[in-house]
Amino acid sequence: MCSDLAIRTQGLGKCYQIYEQPRDRLLQMLLPNGRQRYRSFWAVKDVSLEIRKGESLGIIGRNGSGKSTLLQLICGITAASSGSVTRHGRIAALLELGSGFNPEFSGRENVYLNAAVLGLTREETEARFEEIVAFANIGEFIDQPTKTYSSGMLVRLAFAVSVCVEPDILIVDEALAVGDASFQFKCLERLERLAHQGTTLLFVSHDMSMVKRFCNRVLYLRNGEVRGSGAPEEMAELYLLDMRDEQRRWTSGGAIQVIAKPALAQGQGIAFGTDEGQIASALFSATGTSYCSFVHGDPVEIEIQALVSDQVSRPNLSLTIQEARLLVVGGANVALVCQAPLQGWCRASTRLGFSANLAPGRYHVTLKLMNGDTEETSQLIEKQVAPLAFDILPGDKHFLGLVDLDIRTVEPEQPNITGPAPRPADEPWQVAIFGTFDVANYGDLLFPIIAERELQARLGPVQLHPCSYHQRRTPQWPYDVTSVSELPELVDSLDGVLIGGGFIVRFDKLVAVGYYPPTPRIHHPTGYWLSPALLALQHDVPLIWNAPGMHCNEIPSWARPLLKLTLELSPHVRVRDTLSQEALSALSEQAQVEVLPDTAFGLANLIDLQRPSVEYRRLCEQAGLGRRYLVVHTIAGLENFLRLWKTQGTELEQWQLLLLPIGPVLGDHESILGDDLPRAVTLPHWPAPLLLAEILGHAEGVIGHSYHLAITALAFGVPIFCSANLHQGKYTALLDYQGIYPLPSGEPIALEWFLERLRPPSSCPRLEAAREQLRKHWDKVAELIRQGRRPTGQWMNRLWQDLPNLLEGQQQEWHEECLRQRAELDELRRQMRQLQPLQE
Repeated sequence: MCSDLAIRTQGLGKCYQIYEQPRDRLLQMLLPNGRQRYRSFWAVKDVSLEIRKGESLGIIGRNGSGKSTLLQLICGITAASSGSVTRHGRIAALLELGSGFNPEFSGRENVYLNAAVLGLTREETEARFEEIVAFANIGEFIDQPTKTYSSGMLVRLAFAVSVCVEPDILIVDEALAVGDASFQFKCLERLERLAHQGTTLLFVSHDMSMVKRFCNRVLYLRNGEVRGSGAPEEMAELYLLDMRDEQRRWTSGGAIQVIAKPALAQGQGIAFGTDEGQIASALFSATGTSYCSFVHGDPVEIEIQALVSDQVSRPNLSLTIQEARLLVVGGANVALVCQAPLQGWCRASTRLGFSANLAPGRYHVTLKLMNGDTEETSQLIEKQVAPLAFDILPGDKHFLGLVDLDIRTVEPEQPNITGPAPRPADEPWQVAIFGTFDVANYGDLLFPIIAERELQARLGPVQLHPCSYHQRRTPQWPYDVTSVSELPELVDSLDGVLIGGGFIVRFDKLVAVGYYPPTPRIHHPTGYWLSPALLALQHDVPLIWNAPGMHCNEIPSWARPLLKLTLELSPHVRVRDTLSQEALSALSEQAQVEVLPDTAFGLANLIDLQRPSVEYRRLCEQAGLGRRYLVVHTIAGLENFLRLWKTQGTELEQWQLLLLPIGPVLGDHESILGDDLPRAVTLPHWPAPLLLAEILGHAEGVIGHSYHLAITALAFGVPIFCSANLHQGKYTALLDYQGIYPLPSGEPIALEWFLERLRPPSSCPRLEAAREQLRKHWDKVAELIRQGRRPTGQWMNRLWQDLPNLLEGQQQEWHEECLRQRAELDELRRQMRQLQPLQE
């Protein structure tokens, strides 16, 4: 017997003998070997099920389907005619109103009696007695005989005893139906608490929304037999289908021929209908799949294709959106336009769209293909139950209820006010971030997201435009901007311009290894950050340096006066490290260049590890990732750690090893580490930046090389074992943080050394200081954007002053380029002369 089973039944059944007359019962008792004088009625027949500890099972079915009999068999109240039932743990059952109560006893005496039946000692009952009385809320009637109680008082007292004794298994059979709204709310809250604590729950109800709320699996009984078992929404739809079919028999004198059909969602949902048509496919346009996730306000589009008979005169499609408790939150009916019929069949397709203005959670889409204009007057052709599902992820918009109605304060008109009109509260601020890279690299994708979230927390609605350099397609520019000549109109429409966000602003044309070459229509880098910066100054748009790095390549002479101009006219200049500070400060003594910790150190403000996201839980479930794991960066150079992992398996067996690519565009891949790592886990897909950060935040240790891998681990207090040289380049900025350890280079890692450091640091003053610096930084950025444009009147004059230096620098670079090309040509000629004798 599996130790985690609470209840197990095998072939369980209950048969009753039905006699036509009382004398037949007497004759059967006197002559048991004679002819049979009764007919057998199986109230429950051949029910086999397993209920695990902590599971919540709902049992549904029409009246007389055997639900209560099954519960009585499980509790042992009724003897089984066939099969067996095994129980593990204390059972508390609410089966019939007042069951287990002696009507002559007082409420107090019945409490002690029922508690004793449930296995509690008198001392244990006394310790819980006040809680039971308070929950039942029957006041002074506790010492009155229960025969004087109303039905509501009886059920309140019975429920209070059952839940306050903290049973291992709680069985509820429609016991809440007689309670008032206040008591039902209190009961439901207690049931949720018990379920959260691991109590096994068997719940019988005709209220499908309540079954969905408490149960993760449903058993559907029909005529004493199991009609189906599965997800609550599937069984509820099957139950309602049977009810509708029975209603049609009464109203029309016969059943409509409805047949089961294959569901679009593999392994999920059910489908049924007639042979007059079918819904051929239904997919989210964004992913081309039956599942997608969105954040509040995202556009949602669904593409649907159907096939209908040419006999269908008015094909119509109904779309219904339901939340987790089967509550309909919206929907629509649309007419389908069919193509010309072919061999008696017509194809029809449509694309439906709506805005995801819904509360966070899981939603299902149900589709119905009909012949008719409305659901009330139409004939069902096919219904697909939950072929599509989507999640709304938590965002920054907070509202009450399931649907965001965009309720806001309406200010009265004030026509006599002079001066500029105040900014509407719902009008988003337009901010652009220039210089980012929209490629499959964690650090590059992170900064626009951080900037948008931080500014939204301070300004309200913000529309951030990541003017990015792409890997496989043309650069992402808002408003259909495709060349530098279109930048002025774009920049003039903005409320603020951010430069960088932690990455390196480069001047060379070779962006980075693995990145796609620049598009010829927009010169890199001037089109990606320097030109927008100069245009922001020209249009008096606030220009903010958002902690880029500047030290990894030479600044050409032609760019020095332009860079000096942007530094001195920008109100807020922050760079990510002292090397960048030194490189820029050398250009201007006037500019106030300060070092700011990488903006990724503020990730803890955006991700709440105490409340794991829906996507994180789903990804862990799909990958088989448990609660305790280490993350290893999928790059070469970690052989010493991999050797430790393979040779010290017993010492490290409490952890799984998550193989995580940080920059697929740079060649990161799970195969680099080999396929022989014990307890290694890979993800089904590369996660989005914030989800990747959440994965790192829940890890107990991180091993790798990436700069932003290290920063994310430090931001969440996770120990990071880094293979990079911490005394060189940008990594020097991380030396003051507790919890970062250099991996020994080329030598074995001692197990004791590794385990001793595999503990989160108790505190890190440097991290707290970094978070405070970032808070002040974003406060300042929001303040500058809120202040709006402030004319400087200096831009054009300064540009004319620096123009000679600019032209001179450009001429010098052209001259150096000509000399380089001439040297290459001379070298080529020399090699040709050397090859000539060999050819002869």
